[in-house]
Amino acid sequence: MIYESNLENLAKGRYSSQGEKRIADFLTNRGIDFRYEKPVLVSDSGKPKIWYPDFFLPEFALHLEYFGINGNSDYNKRSRHKESVYKTNGLDVISIYPGHFEEDWQGCIAEDIKDVLDRRVTRYREMFRE
Repeated sequence: MIYESNLENLAKGRYSSQGEKRIADFLTNRGIDFRYEKPVLVSDSGKPKIWYPDFFLPEFALHLEYFGINGNSDYNKRSRHKESVYKTNGLDVISIYPGHFEEDWQGCIAEDIKDVLDRRVTRYREMFRE
């Protein structure tokens, strides 16, 4: 089973890519609890599928997905499709690309988490206006 082998890799400190390791180290150093490649059920073109986003942050109920390949049109197409499916399924997913590591990527992730939480608070307030 794919998930079990991923858990074995995680237990041994192995990630699928160097970018994922950097993200995991950042989350660990910030004290942010995460699950690596926790399965999630999505509907893709009307069909139920199990996907494995790279990181699930249970405290914030959101996912981080690292799209680690640049310059490959097929990979880019699949990445855009995944982002679309996540959005259609109402999942809060923060997408991270290799170019983010050239910026203040840690600050960007922190800001993206804050933005997701702010959107949720705004929706909640709008739902319960008197």
